[in-house]
Amino acid sequence: MKLLVTDGKGGRQEFDIAQDAATIGRGDGNAIVLKGWTIGRHQATVEARAAGFFVVDQGGMTVTEVNGKAVDKEFGPLAATDRIGIGSYQISVSGGNGAAAPSAAAAPAAIAVPAPPPPPPGAVPPPSFLAPPEAIKPAA
Repeated sequence: MKLLVTDGKGGRQEFDIAQDAATIGRGDGNAIVLKGWTIGRHQATVEARAAGFFVVDQGGMTVTEVNGKAVDKEFGPLAATDRIGIGSYQISVSGGNGAAAPSAAAAPAAIAVPAPPPPPPGAVPPPSFLAPPEAIKPAA
């Protein structure tokens, strides 16, 4: 995916992201690092899903917006004309070849794994959850 970031002064920078998700924030470990004390260390994530690109708000003093409207947890799929706003930054997303969203055929199918059954009533936890004998001290 490609992310085009425009700052408040009109400066533009394009990022090619090879993964299916790109983190955005002021922390150095993000795929896209934005400047500003009101921007969260991990402000938002852009995710490529079968249905398209989604923006997930990770919180911060600054509201993550799409087209000027606050994102409530997540927003998507993004259209080619949608703009993500974080502080004075505007971010647009494309598939890297001009596409607005990834192809559903390109996304791997999800494998459903059932949750394990609950333990029967009165069951004793497995020994791995018990304290080792040396950790148990007699009462004084």
